Amino acid sequence: MGWVNTKDRMPVVGQALQCRLKHCTTGKILEERLVRVAEDDCVWRTAQGRYEVSYDWDVVEWEDSSAA
Repeated sequence: MGWVNTKDRMPVVGQALQCRLKHCTTGKILEERLVRVAEDDCVWRTAQGRYEVSYDWDVVEWEDSSAA
């Protein structure tokens, strides 16, 4: 498994995966299971509950289980 930077490559829409998020002002990093979506107003939703991710958080990496 390996981490992929969202600036390099985005995952497939609809796929649930582990992501690292960075807070825009504090710089705090946390991990959350998210799903990439193709919607007009958001790109990520939580895997459990399908809640929209706050604009205060940027998804910076996602875990690619196929990477070595």
